[in-house]
Amino acid sequence: MDLKIASGSANTEERIAIDSLLGAPSETSHGAKRDETGLRVAHGGESLRKLRHLLLPTLHSVNDRVGYISRGAINYISQRLDVAPAEIYGVATFYALFDTNERPARQVHVCIDLACRAASGCTEETLPEGAIASPCLGTCERAPSVLVIETGVTVRQEVLAPATKTQIAELVAGKP
Repeated sequence: MDLKIASGSANTEERIAIDSLLGAPSETSHGAKRDETGLRVAHGGESLRKLRHLLLPTLHSVNDRVGYISRGAINYISQRLDVAPAEIYGVATFYALFDTNERPARQVHVCIDLACRAASGCTEETLPEGAIASPCLGTCERAPSVLVIETGVTVRQEVLAPATKTQIAELVAGKP
């Protein structure tokens, strides 16, 4: 597939996150061999198509380590999996817990769906500054709920439910 790569390169942390899942990149281009003229020739694409199912886990790996998915990371994933950057961007922006804009290492995702609102939870208008509005976190029976994610080499995720608005403000301020 001819990939149209935009500007932007993956940083070291993004490459580590991607390569830790996919393995180190090979010297050849997707299994292609150089012919006598120095050009790369690859027949078929079966080996790459077999890796396509790793797109979502690769996005998780980058998001967990860095906190968001940059254009550079999208480009690098595109080259490693031979998937169009636009398709990767579409997947990355579909899921609410992924973001393509820089985020802090500590993220406080606050559910603003109906069950949490009905249990005196936050709305987008009443979210504390720094909190991230999130669709359902799947803990409706204990609403309202909050998911705290601390990204990095070791990812920490914690669900707090039920959570008061005071607790949410404290979490955003960095208190445990």
